[in-house]
Amino acid sequence: MFWPWKRAFDSLVQSACVSTAEKLSFLGKYTTGTTKSLVDRYRLRNVDNVERAYKEAWEELESRFGNPAVISSIIIKQLSTFSKIKADDNQRLLELADLRVDTVAHMKDLPHLIILDTPHGMNP
Repeated sequence: MFWPWKRAFDSLVQSACVSTAEKLSFLGKYTTGTTKSLVDRYRLRNVDNVERAYKEAWEELESRFGNPAVISSIIIKQLSTFSKIKADDNQRLLELADLRVDTVAHMKDLPHLIILDTPHGMNP
C-alpha cells in the first residue's frame, strides 16, 4: 500500500543524502503509470522550482493514494468481491489467506476498517 511504500522511499532518499532535484528524479524513477505521469507533470509545471515540484507532487500523491478512507474502501471491496473458492483451488485459498493477513495488518493504521470487527461488517 501507499504508506509503507512512502516510508521505504523516504528512507532510501534520506540514507542517500541526495538533493531535492535527485529526490524528484528518484520519485519519477520509482513510480509507474498514472503515478509517474503525475510526478512528471509536477516536474514540468515547476521546472524553475524543484523544491516546490517535489513538495506538491508528494501532496498530490498523498491526497490520491494515502487517504485512509480510500484505502479502507479498496480493501473492503477486495474482500467483498473475492470470488468463491473451489474445493481444489489451493492457489485462490492462499490468495485469500494473504489478503486476510494484509487486512489485519492494516487494521491498526486504518480506523475505517473497524467495520470488519462488527457483525454487519462482512456478510458470509
